[in-house]
Amino acid sequence: MCSDAASFSMGVTKDFSVGTWYKSGGGAGSLITLKTTAGAVYFDLRTTATGYTMTINGQSATLTCTPSTNWQYIVATVTVQTATASNVCIRVTNCESCGTVNAHYVEPTALRICTGENGFTGTIRSLHFYNLPFTQTEAALTY
Repeated sequence: MCSDAASFSMGVTKDFSVGTWYKSGGGAGSLITLKTTAGAVYFDLRTTATGYTMTINGQSATLTCTPSTNWQYIVATVTVQTATASNVCIRVTNCESCGTVNAHYVEPTALRICTGENGFTGTIRSLHFYNLPFTQTEAALTY
């Protein structure tokens, strides 16, 4: 499900964090997706059978926290290091995982917020966006 209008903007920030409560019905699917006005996926946080994948502008990193079918709060953090590389981290329950996405950074202006796409079954609640990258300690304090 996506927002009706492409009105979400992160402003001038390049770094951000996003968090949500979710309960998976099992299997893989997207928890949070940000799309451009043309429908291209800018950011995607997806559960897989063995962990999570975070995609930025077509490039992905696999993060190794095991998904559960219980209620969980997940925080994803993106820190742009250069025009072509971003550090990405997640914290879910008591697991932390970080990686690098070698994606060309494009300043998004107007984005559509989408939840529960690409085969996700379950419930997503209480979506939060922050215009700063949380440390893993700060991420642990958000829930």
